[in-house]
Amino acid sequence: MGQLNWGQDLPLPLRRILNKWGLCIGQRDVHTISKEIREGLRLKFSITYQRAFMGNDIEIQIDAEGAEVISAVGYNLDGFGLPADDLSETPVVFFHRTLSQVGEAGPGRLHKLIVEVRGKPGDASKYASRVWTDVT
Repeated sequence: MGQLNWGQDLPLPLRRILNKWGLCIGQRDVHTISKEIREGLRLKFSITYQRAFMGNDIEIQIDAEGAEVISAVGYNLDGFGLPADDLSETPVVFFHRTLSQVGEAGPGRLHKLIVEVRGKPGDASKYASRVWTDVT
């Protein structure tokens, strides 16, 4: 992987940022950084689950990076919508939610959770999913 021609290969705003930090990076890294700058960076999702006495306990954590915000979070477990969280009056950059004893559980039962996050008005929703099978 060779070095870039700073004068031709990078957009001017990106060159200024990288020069300010004293960075000299390869083409693949520049593509990733450039894409994140154009798309307003991204969200990081963490979804964990545990079998409960009834159903499953699910932990959802979302971190917004850069200019990203979280204004609403919706959930769909096994094809059924769960009550959404509306944060539009006070959008946040960090969100943590516990869904307790949701869905049905049973040995060998397959589950699919889809989490939808809405950000600023007009921005496309972002999604994450988790699929698992109950063991016992």
